[in-house]
Amino acid sequence: MWARLHRWIRTAGFEPELTRMPVLFEEGGVKGKDLLRLLSETTAKLQGEVERAEAMARRGGKGRRESTEDERQWRQFAKSMLPALDALDRLVDMGEKAPGEDATFRNWLQSVKALRVRLTRTMESIGLKPVASVGSPVDLEVHDVTGVVPAGEFPPNTVVAEQLKGYLFRGTLLRDARVVVAQ
Repeated sequence: MWARLHRWIRTAGFEPELTRMPVLFEEGGVKGKDLLRLLSETTAKLQGEVERAEAMARRGGKGRRESTEDERQWRQFAKSMLPALDALDRLVDMGEKAPGEDATFRNWLQSVKALRVRLTRTMESIGLKPVASVGSPVDLEVHDVTGVVPAGEFPPNTVVAEQLKGYLFRGTLLRDARVVVAQ
């Protein structure tokens, strides 16, 4: 589990600092405490992104009349925060699937979940909303179909899995959701 998590961190898009880190291997695999230190540093970087988003939301955001240029800047800011949202989602998904009951790891995972909630609420306050996908009928205006599976428990043309979340910013599409659809 530790080696898989370490590989993910190295390839998850934490540019450029974390992708240049040396691989932390020991005879039996990755050193647990070194990886937890790396996870803590990664979480600290994400914490900085959350604080940046919260500061931007306090300075302005939805609710006041803005110029076209202000709107464009807010849209660009929201788009720049999508990698942090994606990274937090992947960290939580991977952490929840990880076997074992290491108390330090579970505590770290709770911290990441709390960061994800904070960032999601902050981004919603400036107008960023996720696109509803799984269980809904496919809508080619907001869904990018990346795969098709035989219809099972879902009716045909229904989204069964989401590979990448889509987002709306103040009612307009910011990023398509990449989805798998029942045939």
